[in-house]
Amino acid sequence: MKLAIWDLAPHLVGEVYDKAFDFSDKGLKIVLEDLHENKAVITYDSEQILGFRYAEETSRNDLVPLVNQAYELARFHKGNTGCFYKAIHSEYNAWLAAMSGNENKLLQAEHHIFFTMDSVFEVLSDKEPHCLKINRERSE
Repeated sequence: MKLAIWDLAPHLVGEVYDKAFDFSDKGLKIVLEDLHENKAVITYDSEQILGFRYAEETSRNDLVPLVNQAYELARFHKGNTGCFYKAIHSEYNAWLAAMSGNENKLLQAEHHIFFTMDSVFEVLSDKEPHCLKINRERSE
């Protein structure tokens, strides 16, 4: 697996923190915020979600080499890209497809990964989420 940079919320600057997430029968909502109080409210409708997992960043040691590779790529990419990625040749897609029997749909789904300073969110979806961008007005 490798990670491709995804410009989902380029208005977030620097370190990104997860402020809230809610997973219910209506779908998934992830609220992220940077140190300048800019926010991204990322929502998936329930029918878009084929798989979801959450972990504290420290518990996902398997992602460290991929994160390092992605951060190296991000240094040469315009905008804040240290948070949003799409996985290429994802083991998560293959594992879930083998477990569920819904192979065609899961193998074609996108694997979205959101890295924050504290956690990792992963979503398998057949569509990109809606992202509401909230910029804090700066008084300088």
